[in-house]
Amino acid sequence: MTNIFKNRQNLICFIKYGLVGTSGAVIDLGLLYLLVEFLNFNPVVAGSISFILAVVNNFYWNKIWTFENTSKDYGKQFGKFLLVSLAGLGLTAILMYLGVEVLRLW
Repeated sequence: MTNIFKNRQNLICFIKYGLVGTSGAVIDLGLLYLLVEFLNFNPVVAGSISFILAVVNNFYWNKIWTFENTSKDYGKQFGKFLLVSLAGLGLTAILMYLGVEVLRLW
């Protein structure tokens, strides 16, 4: 079995990536709860908003902290990142609609 953490820097990068992902999940779920429970947003709309803000958070922190990317080409990089994330948003919106509107789960 290959050791993916061949050096300390890979392990540190992996830990940072996990922390950024965790912060994104907290933003996504926390904002979803806030928007639906306290501000009476439609769950599918709230899920989309919270997901997008979590994506922006994850892009920013992974760029500057996790991978220490110094490229100034934010637009092109974020565009690619967003394109991939939109597939996740589409899946999230479909599952939210099926769960909330069709199966009446919350």
